Amino acid sequence: MTDDVYKRLRAFYDRLPGGFPETDTGVEIKILKKMYNPAEAEIVLNMSAMPEPAAEIAKRMGKKAAAVSVKLGDMADRGIIWRLPVEDSAFFMVINFLIGAWEGQIWTKGDREFAELANAYFPYIAKVWSSLKTQQTRVVPVNSAVSSSSAVKPYDQIRELVTAKDKIAVARCTCAIDTELMGGACDYPVERCISFGMNADNLISLNLAREIGQEELSTLLDMGEEKGLVLNVGNAKDIDFICMCCHCCCVLLKMLKLGGKPGDQVQSSFYAAIDAETCTACGTCAERCQINAVIEGDTVEIDATRCIGCGVCVSTCPEEAITLIAKPESDINETFAETLQQILVERGIA
Repeated sequence: MTDDVYKRLRAFYDRLPGGFPETDTGVEIKILKKMYNPAEAEIVLNMSAMPEPAAEIAKRMGKKAAAVSVKLGDMADRGIIWRLPVEDSAFFMVINFLIGAWEGQIWTKGDREFAELANAYFPYIAKVWSSLKTQQTRVVPVNSAVSSSSAVKPYDQIRELVTAKDKIAVARCTCAIDTELMGGACDYPVERCISFGMNADNLISLNLAREIGQEELSTLLDMGEEKGLVLNVGNAKDIDFICMCCHCCCVLLKMLKLGGKPGDQVQSSFYAAIDAETCTACGTCAERCQINAVIEGDTVEIDATRCIGCGVCVSTCPEEAITLIAKPESDINETFAETLQQILVERGIA
């Protein structure tokens, strides 16, 4: 009977945009057991992806609101569901396993067993994501790799994307923490997970992030460009977060690599190209590339099926032999919520 609630919870999570597919190993059930006790699992099964007060969730369950509210608060404190302030009340909602509850678990209660289970499961989620046209994230180039001309859309210029943000937070990268839990070590600065608005408020309230201003944000973006980190943002014009991604830890980059053709799977407005006549085959671009898209030999080429248009190779090419080429323009949703809805449509759920 205990396993039944987790099987139902697995199916429930799979109907969220991020997906949570069944496996032949049962690893997904083990993950859910690490995150929720049976009573909590029953509560989540009665929740919605839209914010609701505890009383509505309790009513649906036929339970007393006070008791359900306490359990909701505990799960929210662990970052595996969301708590949103609405006037003087708290509203609660479910979130994707990835991107969402996995990060919360890693931040608050992650241990090596959970990290190992999640890493064994990511290839199954990667298969779901690789079948979709719309992704939860998209790659924007580092600042110096794109011109500020009107030909480059504001939603592809990182400084334009963040300049109006007034609630900003930075946290330790969950992927780097995951690597630490697995016994590894990150080669890059760890405090680089940036969030805005409601996301920032939520993480600050849980003491998982600290508030910063535009000046420190600018310094972080400069650091990311210097270190060659890939900028993954929420796939919308109005971004909620920036993941500054490294090859040694990033779950998103690892999932892209599983498919073999990251450039065909990622959402990005550009790909990089090398001028063979100017290139001296110095290898700087190969050292910087986080996705192994550079092919070295007597000459250097970029595999367009692997290139994700991050621009980290452009900004440090000593011969200025690399440029970003614009892909055919595609529609970008205004908000992340619209993107999640579009993913549900593509998965045949909405």
